[in-house]
Amino acid sequence: MRKFKILLKGSAVLLISSAVFLLQQFSLLPGQFTMLEGEAHSLPAFFTPYGAEDGFLFEKNGNKAFLTPQKTGAYNVDFSVFGLLRKTATIQVVDPQAVILGGETVGIKLYMQGVIVVAMSEIPGERRICPGKEAGIRTGDRILKLNHEPLSGTDALDRAVKESGGAPITLTVSRDGKIQDTVITPVYYGDGGSYKIGLWVKESAQGVGTVTFCQPETGVYGALGHAIEDFETGGVLEPAGGSITDCSIAFITKSEPGAPGEICGVFGKDTLGTISKNTHLGLYGKRESLPSAPRIPIGVSTQVEKGSATVYTDIAGGAPVGYAAEIQEIFPHKKDSNKNMVIRITDERLLSLSGGIVQGMSGSPIVQNGKLIGAVTHVFVNDPTRGYGVFIENMLAAAEGAE
Repeated sequence: MRKFKILLKGSAVLLISSAVFLLQQFSLLPGQFTMLEGEAHSLPAFFTPYGAEDGFLFEKNGNKAFLTPQKTGAYNVDFSVFGLLRKTATIQVVDPQAVILGGETVGIKLYMQGVIVVAMSEIPGERRICPGKEAGIRTGDRILKLNHEPLSGTDALDRAVKESGGAPITLTVSRDGKIQDTVITPVYYGDGGSYKIGLWVKESAQGVGTVTFCQPETGVYGALGHAIEDFETGGVLEPAGGSITDCSIAFITKSEPGAPGEICGVFGKDTLGTISKNTHLGLYGKRESLPSAPRIPIGVSTQVEKGSATVYTDIAGGAPVGYAAEIQEIFPHKKDSNKNMVIRITDERLLSLSGGIVQGMSGSPIVQNGKLIGAVTHVFVNDPTRGYGVFIENMLAAAEGAE
């Protein structure tokens, strides 16, 4: 009897574990996803689609099931698990496409609307004051207008202050999404000097990043896989133009646990393209001319799988090189995110060179099974051999409208 009870308890535990596993797998099925026409996309064998007879070919082979879209369009398909659980998903079927593979390190110069306050200082004199601070301006504020006219840059602000003669000027300031006018009175500094307001400002953000892809039909490129942000507020900077340039790598600071490294590069004189969009899914614009790198088909999120992959970067100098990596986790539900997967660098060459992922590698293409599936976006501070990646389909969607 005791043995019988033990068997019953073991069977119950097995049934519960199986049910939990199936529920977990079922929950991983996104409510909407993209497929490529004519290409098979794998599903667990216990998933069965319904209502897809007209647009899809469904096959089972061992512990895998394959769904192959036959024509483009949007479809609502019901999926069930052993006929017990059912979930409806919207599938967008698109034409297969190929892009030019990236991996090149570039210099990035993003011009902003107006200028950003990066520091403040007191003006020496009988009474040391900072006019900007007294007017309520803070580090990180964006100055959009000068005397109610759009501010074109740092030179325009400096010239207006010097020519003010000490008369108040009105600055239109943006902070935390709110815009307000602030009146500031310049003060005179030194014999034979000029008027000052005690603000240090910049009109552009500069850095180093990696190009992910270029569309051969339009010349539109995508880079970084994440936004260039306002260092003070963390908000996405709205571009008012900008460019990417050629960049030579001067040296690399290796990543260590707790201290991510970085690529230190020197901007070249050759402009490679414009910048028209800065989004949380990457930086986009148009190339001056098409790169000579090879073309590669894209792979959508339903084709991404755990296991071996390749990350491309020119961090060693010369043309981009592929380095071995491993996709450890996939998050198919995060369709509007730049953290769709966890990737680990396994190639000893790259680990020896950089310690793993470093700042400046954002945008490095991730290739799996001969397809471009995404880009590196973030490094894990405490384990720089690992980081996040974004799905390429998210970047391609964000690239629409770039020029």
